Amino acid sequence: MERRDQSHLGSFVRVYQKIKTTTWLPFFLIAVAVSLSYFNALENDFLWDDEFLIEKNSYLRSFENLPKMLVSNSTAGFGGRDNFYRPTQNIYYLFIYQAFGYNKVAFHFGNILLHFLNGILVFLLIFRLTKRKPLALLTSLLWVCHPTHVEAITYISGTADPMAFLFCFLCLLTYPYNKKHWGRLLASLAFFLLALLSKEAIIVTPALLVVCQFWLSKERPFHLKTYLKTLPFWLLAIGYLLVREFLLNFDKTYTFYKSSNIYTENIHYRFFTFLATLPEYLLILLRPIKLHMERSFPVFTQWSSSPVLLGALVVVLPLVLGIYLLVKKQKKWLLFAWLWFFAAFTPMTGVLIPVNSFILEHWLYLPSVGFFLVGALLVIKTQKIHPTLPLIFALILVSTEIGLTHYRNKVWRTPITFYQDILKYSEGSARVHNNLAMAYQDDKQHQRAIDHYKKAIALSDTYPQTHYNLARSYIQENRLDLALKHLNRSLELRPDFVYSQKLKKELLDFLDKPKKNP
Repeated sequence: MERRDQSHLGSFVRVYQKIKTTTWLPFFLIAVAVSLSYFNALENDFLWDDEFLIEKNSYLRSFENLPKMLVSNSTAGFGGRDNFYRPTQNIYYLFIYQAFGYNKVAFHFGNILLHFLNGILVFLLIFRLTKRKPLALLTSLLWVCHPTHVEAITYISGTADPMAFLFCFLCLLTYPYNKKHWGRLLASLAFFLLALLSKEAIIVTPALLVVCQFWLSKERPFHLKTYLKTLPFWLLAIGYLLVREFLLNFDKTYTFYKSSNIYTENIHYRFFTFLATLPEYLLILLRPIKLHMERSFPVFTQWSSSPVLLGALVVVLPLVLGIYLLVKKQKKWLLFAWLWFFAAFTPMTGVLIPVNSFILEHWLYLPSVGFFLVGALLVIKTQKIHPTLPLIFALILVSTEIGLTHYRNKVWRTPITFYQDILKYSEGSARVHNNLAMAYQDDKQHQRAIDHYKKAIALSDTYPQTHYNLARSYIQENRLDLALKHLNRSLELRPDFVYSQKLKKELLDFLDKPKKNP
């Protein structure tokens, strides 16, 4: 028995030492993990907002449109108007389109490449903080393979998440923590600016700098002077907000809602609802087997609701334990992970600015690094039970995640498989039924398209596009009277909807032809 244990120990030590002493091996393992997780996504179709951001984005057709991208909202190339300002995403798509055209493999590969680079950056940052290469590698592997990130990677229009993450981590890695270095400080500020131009929520980067500084500060971690060096980043964040308010506020609002409701008008209701989402997010990370894009979630109005109380425990228990470990044992890892998660997640809480969704999986892309750091550390600590346990657990967890991600990519294969998956878990929104109907219409399944257009209208009869699309399906079925009825309803909802105006004129001209030429 003793020899067998020594053999196991020797195997583990050899693997451990190989990772510790080899420079290229962690990068190779991360590349393999990302490849195994996402290679089956390369042939997936364009879907959801890809139509607006890529397929019908006129700005991608010429480099001459690059100046427009710098002063326009994200869907301006389609003729849309929103309050998202993400020029780096549009510029990235511009280069891919100019090199490969509307090649879905090229666009998917671009996202996968960003994800691989981000896996490398996670490894480098955790190693920079902990000086423990196996811990940094396992954190990165658990993070890059987790199926929650499919929503940010396999979904082409999710590019904003990995791109903002890339520049954020470059900012964190180049920042001079323990000494003055003006070159590195300016480079770090430049990366932060690029991150801001990639996604609005990355404005939390200065807070993440503070969290990293907290980890690295051996003396006076709670002294304000320790963090004064981050002041330029806070000033840049304020400057960004001012520019967005006065120069680049395309919708003249920071809210996603066009009308007031109990959620937008009550900050304490938004806080209760945010707390109620936390157990759901924790379940997504721990048991990622029922992932889907669009979720129904209620507004919570009372402290006494069980999801709110459970969410409060999710906040308080790790915080109390983290403070205890820091004070009693001088261990910062749990408090660091807690601070990281909530610093990164702040814009998505909806507390300060009402958000238009309560739970989205891609919102975990940045915050979850703290969660996986804790997970990796707990796995490595199992070596106290048996030397080979960390390696066994790591293999089981990473291979399971790869399998789940591989399966999840199949759900995103086509618009039909994607929208059908959403409807497996809920009744869906009018938008989901409308988009599924459009997918059926493109696939020449007109009756199925008609059924889902009707469901969309039953859920919310406020969109002229749905009636216009339904009219097109009825025309394909030669049911012209019903087509005309829905074109009229479309124009009731929005008299200036040009698509319905044009189709109605064409339909009336066609119906008049027999009268003119008996």
